[in-house]
Amino acid sequence: MISLKRFFLSIFVLYLIFNSAHLSANKDENTIVPKLLQPVMSFPQESDNVLLIFPTEMHMDEEDNIYVIDQSLSAIIKYTANGKFIKQIGRRGEGPGEFEMPHKFIYDNNKLFIADQGNRRVQILDSDGKYLSSFKLFRLITNISHFNNIIIGQQQYHSNEIQDFSLITKYNHKGEILDSFGEPINNIIGISKLPTSASAVMLKIHNNKIYVLYWYYPVLQVYSFNGELLKTYKFENKMYRELIPGNYNLQKIISTRNYINLRYLFLAFYINDNGMFLCLYKNDIEIHHYNFDGELKDIYLYKHKKGDEYYVTDLRALNQGERYKFYVLTYFPWPRVRIFNSN
Repeated sequence: MISLKRFFLSIFVLYLIFNSAHLSANKDENTIVPKLLQPVMSFPQESDNVLLIFPTEMHMDEEDNIYVIDQSLSAIIKYTANGKFIKQIGRRGEGPGEFEMPHKFIYDNNKLFIADQGNRRVQILDSDGKYLSSFKLFRLITNISHFNNIIIGQQQYHSNEIQDFSLITKYNHKGEILDSFGEPINNIIGISKLPTSASAVMLKIHNNKIYVLYWYYPVLQVYSFNGELLKTYKFENKMYRELIPGNYNLQKIISTRNYINLRYLFLAFYINDNGMFLCLYKNDIEIHHYNFDGELKDIYLYKHKKGDEYYVTDLRALNQGERYKFYVLTYFPWPRVRIFNSN
């Protein structure tokens, strides 16, 4: 009788171990309790001399100073880590160190690399704003990154174009194209004849690898600098499908008026040694943290106040032991850098 009890007890323990491992391996948004973000501060304030209008990207230097590019101001604003205004870099114009509707930029090794869209060029400045060089572009760059004297960008295509193209283009500092690679989203999700705009991506560089997140689909790819595809993450998350059902319907995507009807899934993302942080396009600020095995580890959430809906344009996640400090750049409801601590 005792041995029989031990037998059933062993079977029950094995069941619990297996079931726990199974749940852990298939952890999704329904089994994770979101960690609420606690606001720390935001800037600029209404009393500051320079207010943001349409900020689209931010970067931090080695001293934790924050650079924010503003497309409407046609300038980069530099702040301390605590939000104190340091200086404005650039102004509207066509000359060296002047911008026209700059959209994206990157800080790397005390230099700023700016996608100066209105002037169809890339400008290179030092971190104080001194002009160094520039080169003209045949096609505009919608995203830009830099590493080891190589500029990485995604060229802009007309929204209704349907053609084969390379996702990523490599340039030297003279603007010469060194290489191009990367596949459009059509080949990954199996929907043919999608317009090129469906393959819009965000680019990040981490540990000598290029991370490419698609705006409209739950797919992230990792490339080497030689253009070799190292890994493809397809985030099988039920919530994602529920947010973008129309993005899988070709007839709904391409309307009779040549209007491309796609809904953003992601607005921003960030990579550090602890994984990948993806910010969803929702009313709240919601950040999904994946490890490099593609497992969803945590969800960070800031619930909007009544009447507020947040439109995030960039994100940073700084490790503080077992917690994170998040820098979130928002365009709406107020153009600001918002700092949060996780629970």
